[in-house]
Amino acid sequence: MTERICVLGCGPAGVVTALGLAQLGHDVTLVGEVRPFPVCEGISPRVCQALADKNLRHALGAVSAPVRRHAQWGGQERDANVEHLLFRPDFDRALLKDLSMQGISWLQGRIRQQLQGDSGWSVEIETETGRETCEADFIVEARGRAAKLGGNTRERGPETVSLACNWQGEAGHPLTVVASLEQGWLWLARFDDGRLFSQFSTHAKNPLLPTKDGIRPLINRLLHDICVPDASLSERVPTGAPVARSSTAILPGESYSRHCLRVGDAAMAVDPLSGNGIFQSLSSALAAAPVINTLLRRPDDGDMALAFYRDRLCHLFFRFARVGRDFYQDETRWPDQPFWLQRRDWPDSEPSHVEHDRVIGRAERPVIHHGFIEKRTVVLTEDQPLGAAHLAS
Repeated sequence: MTERICVLGCGPAGVVTALGLAQLGHDVTLVGEVRPFPVCEGISPRVCQALADKNLRHALGAVSAPVRRHAQWGGQERDANVEHLLFRPDFDRALLKDLSMQGISWLQGRIRQQLQGDSGWSVEIETETGRETCEADFIVEARGRAAKLGGNTRERGPETVSLACNWQGEAGHPLTVVASLEQGWLWLARFDDGRLFSQFSTHAKNPLLPTKDGIRPLINRLLHDICVPDASLSERVPTGAPVARSSTAILPGESYSRHCLRVGDAAMAVDPLSGNGIFQSLSSALAAAPVINTLLRRPDDGDMALAFYRDRLCHLFFRFARVGRDFYQDETRWPDQPFWLQRRDWPDSEPSHVEHDRVIGRAERPVIHHGFIEKRTVVLTEDQPLGAAHLAS
């Protein structure tokens, strides 16, 4: 019997999970809409490599060449590493093209509700031609931060809001700038055709937060406080509407069950300062497919598979949170400002990485093996307590 799986959400996590499940022989339908607001994101070269490894050539084509990142942080300026730029609507549409090239169904529409009954799930979708229903044995929740949390939240970072605007400026060398400011931090991305994207992240209870009409004037003022190398920002015009969205780091209390699994930002949402949003989405999706495959085809190993997924999410969440904390601690000019005060000690005082990693032993641990979650002997290190590598049997 082939189990029917419905993936809710058509961003990177949903698409990659659907691809992985289809390759394992499952009947998969993806439902949802491409997000309408034109938000830009930066991704690392390792994310580009993951896209290439999965043969997502249309998605890879929607990503820019590497651009240098300029940091103005802690009173110092330096050129950091490189990143690749993408506009999410373009990137998500390219992912869906890759999905269709591999014969996987996409039902475009707004998800109105999903109900679980004795015979499985029933998902109601509003499409351009009317309402449709998708019946499924298993649900994958991949609608990002828009997914309802439900139940308790295991961990929640300082409440953060990000305000974003798009502009059209002069053509020039592409680059990104990240700059710390008294009330938060600003990220600016410029494409070679002159498109500009700017995003200001601050604490959600900031009394200076504007109404929607005031977002662009606020960011316009902040842009005057930073120095953009080799680029003039004076000749720019607004494009599109500004966007305000939550960017609080969240780890839900329950991200899984025997009949439903959360992936991507729906499973754990990280602070954008860590720069790992899409990487985390792809990482959780690559793990989700074998976890679901195990739940459906080897149910006796289901508890082990869910524990593997839970521990992995928790480990990555706190690692990314500590990386972000270390960045916040590098800025010391405004120690009493609420934004910086709330973030320099969250989530804890544990190191983000073990500086001199060493092997501490071997143990039986669940790992991904041939499309399933199976126990194998793994090498444990101080920095990778869940296992750095598993040994061939």
